[in-house]
Order: sequence, then structure tokens, then C-alpha cells
Amino acid sequence: MRTPILIFVILTGSLSELVVDVQRWAPRLSREIALSVPVRRGMLLPASLISVGIDNEVRVSPAEVFRPAIRNRAEAVILVHSHRSDSPPSSADHAVTRRLVAAGALLGVPLIAHLVVGPLTWTNCMDEP
Repeated sequence: MRTPILIFVILTGSLSELVVDVQRWAPRLSREIALSVPVRRGMLLPASLISVGIDNEVRVSPAEVFRPAIRNRAEAVILVHSHRSDSPPSSADHAVTRRLVAAGALLGVPLIAHLVVGPLTWTNCMDEP
């Protein structure tokens, strides 16, 4: 039996509202998800679901992350992905952050946050080593 995939869009709001929405919806998927959130003039634009992973892993490419931002003429982008537990970001999370920071610099669309959202807590990978 296939697991249904819920797709949700955050139309407006703050970063904290975005985190609450991810905390609310991600557990229903029973797998990790990744969202790309374009930012223009300091406002969050609608989030795009860019990847649905497996139990404890979701893969993203720079093209998937930056495509919604470029399409929306965004000045920056935020990557949000869910963790099924409140574990801290992994070394793979930090490696993805470094790769996306470099890609954003080349594209002129900086990655300004990489949020790892667990059921109760969240962390910005860019605030850590």
C-alpha cells in the first residue's frame, strides 16, 4: 500500500510559523521532507516541496533548492527539512549546507538559513560549524 503524500504550501508568514507548520505536517508523512522557501524583499514566498525522502534521509540537489528561488526572482532562499526525531543536525546536514552556500554564492541567491525541524525543536545549520 502506498503512503499518501500531503503537499502543503505556506503562503505567507514568519519563519516561526513555517517551523510550526513543518512540525505539524511532517510527522503525518512518516518520512523526511525538504522545502525550498524563496525570500524576496524580506518576505517569505510560498514554500515548495522539493523532496520526499525515506525514514531518516532526504536528498536534495542545488538545482532543486534554487529553482523556486530563481523562478520567483528571489533575493535569497531558505532550506527547511524535517527530522523524525529531535536529534541535532548530522555531518551530512552540514555538508549539504556548505554545498548550498557555495552554489548560492555562484548564483547570486544566497542560502540564508538551513533549518532542521524536529517534532519539538529546530536548529539552523548555519549557526553551527
